[in-house]
Amino acid sequence: MPRKRGRRGVRYAAADKARILAAARKEGLTALQVQRKFGVSPLTFYRWRGPVRGRRGPGRPPGGAAAGNSDLRAQVQDRVRAVLPGVIREEVNAYLASILGRRGPGRPRGTGRGPGRPRGSGRGPGRPPGSGRRRRRARTTK
Repeated sequence: MPRKRGRRGVRYAAADKARILAAARKEGLTALQVQRKFGVSPLTFYRWRGPVRGRRGPGRPPGGAAAGNSDLRAQVQDRVRAVLPGVIREEVNAYLASILGRRGPGRPRGTGRGPGRPRGSGRGPGRPPGSGRRRRRARTTK
């Protein structure tokens, strides 16, 4: 029987764990069904059961399903590595075009500078410095 262990939950004896796991395996129960039948949370059940990936079941060759297909696996990986950068580039360009508009590479619109204009305050060539600002008038006192 489970023993209460404070706020953290229930502590199960090794015999109880083995009995619940054997019953679940025999009947093919899911974690939710184990919870309903035995009162064990799905997380606890999965922790007891251990990692499923990597475990060999009956009739499976050692090394998993991909052991005999290592050449094919390597070829597929090489092909994916060759194609993936182009796919990513296309997707990024499509996304940027959708949020920025249908412009190609180059400077975005609205920078305030046309061709031949220097970087800086946006003044055109030939204007004296400071002409782009508004000047305050000096107040006269009476």
